[in-house]
Amino acid sequence: FVSSDNSAGNIGFLFYIGASGNPVFRYSPDGTAVRTATASEKFSTVFSANATGYVRVTYNSTTGDTKFYTSPDGTTWTQLGTTQVITAGTVFSGTGGIAVGAQFSGTTIAIAGSIARVRVYRDLVGTIAVDFNPASYVLGSTSWVSAVGETWTFGGSTISTILPSGTHLTQAT
Repeated sequence: FVSSDNSAGNIGFLFYIGASGNPVFRYSPDGTAVRTATASEKFSTVFSANATGYVRVTYNSTTGDTKFYTSPDGTTWTQLGTTQVITAGTVFSGTGGIAVGAQFSGTTIAIAGSIARVRVYRDLVGTIAVDFNPASYVLGSTSWVSAVGETWTFGGSTISTILPSGTHLTQAT
């Protein structure tokens, strides 16, 4: 779904669906070492094929508690499975940008579907750091500015619709 730069020494975070179908959250406290939490259930236990749904992950850097959630409407959230506990620590803030739709390289862990919006929060109380909203995109443009102020540019091949499967977008730094 979303990741920060994942190049050597600059690893921050990554939220995606693993090979088993379970949501995965990975982060690095120092840009190199990686800590991973995998949800105990799959999204497919909640959403049927081709259904629209909302997903999120929360990570508490003090306790290491990692929780995955689903929602049918983006308002009412239900925890998916049990709380996963990983080694606590602050997520490394590297010099790279943010990618939506695939891992930062744009070629791995590409989502097979569409993404309507991605928000990355600075904390558990709701301070928005990144707001990827394709509704702000103007047809024919190569980039757009989010409500939070970051500039998004296309980082892959020509785009015919907003975020077709495998589309890679990066936040300009």
